[in-house]
Amino acid sequence: VQGAYDDAEKEAAIALRLNPRNIKAAFILCDSMIGSKKYEEAHKLLTDLNEKVSNNPEVLSRLAVATLGIKDQEGGVALLKQLLELKPGSHRAVILMLALQYREDIQGAENFVREQIAQAPENSSLHLILGDLLKNRQMDEEALSSYEKAIELDPNNIKAYVAAGRLMVKLGKKDEAMAKYQAMINQNKSWMQGYMGIAALWDSEGKPELAKEQYIKALEIKPDFAPAANNLSWLIASDPEGDMGEALRLAMIAKQAYPDEPHIADTLGWVHYKRGSPTLAIPQFELALD
Repeated sequence: VQGAYDDAEKEAAIALRLNPRNIKAAFILCDSMIGSKKYEEAHKLLTDLNEKVSNNPEVLSRLAVATLGIKDQEGGVALLKQLLELKPGSHRAVILMLALQYREDIQGAENFVREQIAQAPENSSLHLILGDLLKNRQMDEEALSSYEKAIELDPNNIKAYVAAGRLMVKLGKKDEAMAKYQAMINQNKSWMQGYMGIAALWDSEGKPELAKEQYIKALEIKPDFAPAANNLSWLIASDPEGDMGEALRLAMIAKQAYPDEPHIADTLGWVHYKRGSPTLAIPQFELALD
């Protein structure tokens, strides 16, 4: 979680020696190697694991990344396709396939994502990805619908709130959206999407203090709500007078909930950096970039 890959690798290796059947320890060991860019070692371990535990999506996902890490793009793509047959809509696989096979083909990328949505319609991440593709094609209304669907399917989808908020401001729908969110909150005081939606709108307008108020309201209802904790942490850390201890506390709440989420890793890295701890910040920024 902290990006201390060498230490994590050592502990996971000990756990595996104590119990060679500990699949979770094996995954942590592989993730640590990949995090340290020890792709050859990770590839060998995951290849052995794949022979013993065939057709396991968790193994295939990691093996695909390690295979790409050793510069075998053809083999990596084949593994990603195998993974998507077993687990349609796998976020990592979809993102990598878009980068590897559809970088210059926007229509092909859209068709590919829509095919994945047809197989996994309840996958929030796929609707978010589709929204981004539609936004890049200047299809703003359709993109907004995709972002809203992503939020409906997963209220924890941080990027979807931000993307929808920015698009609403761009389309001149801020007031309309604000009224809609507030009306829903009036009906249900615990409706987290409403507070997050209003906060995203204020944030998109460059009014962080008003955004902070909404994130605080959301956290009063659910103190471990990762999207609110993450975004509030970022705003506090970005304030020259911000309480960096509180920013770190909030960032760690989000990190514990979603250790691999890039926006959360980015926030934690930013907090460490603002606290004067670059050695702690760098692994988080690297994780976000990866």
